[in-house]
Amino acid sequence: MSDSQKPYILAVDGGGSGCRVAIADCDGNRLGGAIGDAANVASNLDSACVNVAAAINAALKDAHLDHHATPNICAHFGLAGYMDEKQGQILRKKFKFHKLSLTDDRPTTVLGSLGGQDGYVIGIGTGTFCGASNAGQMHFVSGRGFYISDQASGAWLGRRSLEIVVQCDDKILVHSPLTQSLLAQFNNINAMVKFSVTATPRDYARFAPDIIRAASNDDQHGRALMNEGAAYLRSALTTLGYQSGERLVLTGGVGPSYLEYLGKPFNTNITKPLGDALDGGLAMAHKLVLQSNEACA
Repeated sequence: MSDSQKPYILAVDGGGSGCRVAIADCDGNRLGGAIGDAANVASNLDSACVNVAAAINAALKDAHLDHHATPNICAHFGLAGYMDEKQGQILRKKFKFHKLSLTDDRPTTVLGSLGGQDGYVIGIGTGTFCGASNAGQMHFVSGRGFYISDQASGAWLGRRSLEIVVQCDDKILVHSPLTQSLLAQFNNINAMVKFSVTATPRDYARFAPDIIRAASNDDQHGRALMNEGAAYLRSALTTLGYQSGERLVLTGGVGPSYLEYLGKPFNTNITKPLGDALDGGLAMAHKLVLQSNEACA
């Protein structure tokens, strides 16, 4: 590339409830960005591609760039549900960048949150993962999707809360203000059952704020759910090798809400994230520039 064609870098952070895009120059200066709809490539690859493409176009417009800049862009996508090169081939065919690297959304979140330093990350939004970074090596627990994984996630909280509502309706458990308010949103238990037949992780996750709020108000079922989620997170961190005093970042829309439920020793060195998944994605995109020897002035 000539000097006038030096590449931009672009990052996509895609999850079960939405996606975000950032565009920067090679020095990391943000030029534009956009948000879009859900982009979990395991749940619906075609829909994810459409949503990511729309968000990228919006980000290009925000950066005062057009589609002619696309061949000059080195990009990294960190997409929930990304697992193999079969998905990668479809994505690379769809998105014609100068270079494109692909991971799921866990490595980008860990890299961005820790700023390349050692430590641990709990990332919880619609889904869940726990990650560790040590001397540049990353290891993960969970993050394999709502149906068989993602305990403690926003979607998990939502589904578990409705399970409790059913048990309260069956008189196995006693209603609390939380379960009564959840049931009231459906008017009756049959409507709730019908909802569950087609509900997506995103649908369940919309109840998470109600559960978190109820728990903070000492609702018995709200606190039980948060404690159950926290117990899973403690076991995940232990599996990853966490030791008392090591750096731990809580990130995502739900992650920080678990702070008061983790307990010692897991809450002894909670630190603010140094960045986010988009920062991690831009760092990975910049590596593509360096690998192709495209120096920036």
